Amino acid sequence: IATCSSLTKLSINNTNITDLQLSKLNSLNELQYLNIVNTKVTIAGLLKLTNLKKLNQLYLGQTSITANDLNKLKSVFPNVKVDFGNYQIEKLITDTQLVKAPEKFSEKK
Repeated sequence: IATCSSLTKLSINNTNITDLQLSKLNSLNELQYLNIVNTKVTIAGLLKLTNLKKLNQLYLGQTSITANDLNKLKSVFPNVKVDFGNYQIEKLITDTQLVKAPEKFSEKK
């Protein structure tokens, strides 16, 4: 993958990629989108990707990287939009309704 110099989008989510393997992607100068959701990548590994100047979308859900690491990320990737997942949808009263089966009709003899 590291030799694909024109690559702009890369999803390596749900893989066993490590920081060492991720560092090999530093040559992808055109990369704009990187999805590493549910991987073992750490903030230290991401901060080594200093050549990815065009990176503007970064998906980090289910990693060890937290919102506390945002300032560090912004120092390397100033234009990046970071998505940690963790979406919460508000429950509405109309989300669930109880439906009862009709009662059996008794026949009169």
